[in-house]
Amino acid sequence: MLATTLVVAGCSRGVPVEGAPARTDSGALRGAVALRDPTAVYERAGLVAAVAPIPFAGWVRFLAGPTPDSALALVAFSFPARAFAFERSGDGYRARYDVVVEFRRGGEVVRRIDARETVRVASYRETGREEESVIFQQFAVVASGGYTMFVTVRDSLAGRESGAVQGVIAPRFDATDAAALVPVFRATPRRATGELPRLVANPRATAVAGRDTAALFYVETYGARAGDALRLRVGGVPGRAPRDTTLAAVAAPSTNVLGRVVALPVSPLDLGLARVELGRVSTPMPALATTPLLVTLGDALVVVSLDEVLDYLRWFTDPERLAAIRDTTPAARVATWSRFLRETDPDPATPDHEALRAYLARLEAANARFREEGTPGWLTDRGMVFAALGEPDRVREPPQSPTGPPLRTQQWEYDALRARLVFVDRSGTGAWRLTTGSEAEFRAAVKQRRTRGVS
Repeated sequence: MLATTLVVAGCSRGVPVEGAPARTDSGALRGAVALRDPTAVYERAGLVAAVAPIPFAGWVRFLAGPTPDSALALVAFSFPARAFAFERSGDGYRARYDVVVEFRRGGEVVRRIDARETVRVASYRETGREEESVIFQQFAVVASGGYTMFVTVRDSLAGRESGAVQGVIAPRFDATDAAALVPVFRATPRRATGELPRLVANPRATAVAGRDTAALFYVETYGARAGDALRLRVGGVPGRAPRDTTLAAVAAPSTNVLGRVVALPVSPLDLGLARVELGRVSTPMPALATTPLLVTLGDALVVVSLDEVLDYLRWFTDPERLAAIRDTTPAARVATWSRFLRETDPDPATPDHEALRAYLARLEAANARFREEGTPGWLTDRGMVFAALGEPDRVREPPQSPTGPPLRTQQWEYDALRARLVFVDRSGTGAWRLTTGSEAEFRAAVKQRRTRGVS
């Protein structure tokens, strides 16, 4: 049994893999922008997810166990660091949390995982990270069969907890058609069912378009025959036909496990939720194993369609360019998207798209700084202005009149654009709104900034 908590700053793709593609030209799409609550998307993908007070998402995957009637359950969840309360510890900060996973059958707890974990970070800034920066994973052997899995996560310092429930089936792996398909960040295959694979799980089954040229999967097959060739098929992406990645045929292994790490190419046009199926080339479906794949624009930016992405780019470029991408045919969309990247890239000689990367970073900052009750930060008036124009040169907030209504004002000044934008909080609750005159001035400033080609 192995429990692991990892604090990640970005997972390495330096594992030797089959089918690894070359780098794409869309390296700008690296922003980690929490623009929407992704829980509904995770649940639709079949993941276990919770929103508050401790947001998490993850899954259980099964591999062959040490005996024919057992399965090796890998339970994996990820959390943003901000989900936990931190305390000072030496030169850094520390959070503690507990994870309880129960496999129940008929109301009886058949198998229980009870783990107490510690998260350590070097700086206070890291305690507020929005992206999935903490990964929990643990192996446990269970008998084959159906269960109800109950998950509870508790913050030891704050006393908060979240939970989720999901029905799961631990299959038998003693058939020649048995296989396992696990989303990972990296992995080293095992050689026997009595061993544990060394891997770092990808609990949200997510790849970031533009940062990751491929999604990685750990594949195990059992009782492989000489000359077997496997196929990964990706389907379910709106507007795109299913596509296959064929794995090389192999000789029958000398052990009872054939494990490998497979790279499945992804691009910005794969955005959304897909279904990955593992099968044999020589045998039609049904698949040997399946898993979801969610292609996003960032670790915390979960999208379900290209239309949604274009909506997020509303302040980055003019509406005509976005309409050209939205209205083109699926067959021409790759070329249209590539042309959009070239035309808006201030320095095409570099592999990065500096302007788009800066814009996504502003969206991230807007979400963190300008969130209002029930409204994501980037959709508030101040967040909108920040995303479109960047940090103001000055912010002035005149004192309130002691005799007048509770009216607060802020003035954001942009010297180069000669813009003076006024926000008003009429209720005193932090709901800042642009004045009517400033709305018109803002739109003029956006056009001026685009004309100058400023990122």
